[in-house]
Amino acid sequence: MYPPDHVRAREQRRAVGDGGDEGADGPQGVITLTANPTDSTVVGDLTPVQISSGIIQDQLSQPVADGTLFTVTASLGAISSADADAGIPGIQVSSIGGQISFTVAAPTVSGDAVFTASAVQGTAFGELIYTFLP
Repeated sequence: MYPPDHVRAREQRRAVGDGGDEGADGPQGVITLTANPTDSTVVGDLTPVQISSGIIQDQLSQPVADGTLFTVTASLGAISSADADAGIPGIQVSSIGGQISFTVAAPTVSGDAVFTASAVQGTAFGELIYTFLP
């Protein structure tokens, strides 16, 4: 039996996007997000959840350039990655090799977390539902 503060996390992958706006500049389409660890974590654990994307494409269907900015959010837990652009509201991360990643500190309560990533310029968007079970 696990202690009461142990939470099993169940990852549900769900990417959402409209596929882009033809003629629009910047990242387009769906951002696929995955989490590590994928199956369990302890509430309040010092080991963060790492969120990573697949390759994100630009308007020419090429991987986005290094340094392309994306706004990331977490509805539960706290993003602990550094903000790549404090002049833009929210927390931004920049792409490296066509991908993004960010870290989320585990919450102190159980529940469903929604992690999102959206292009600062362009229409690319994705979300991941990560359920922290009691």
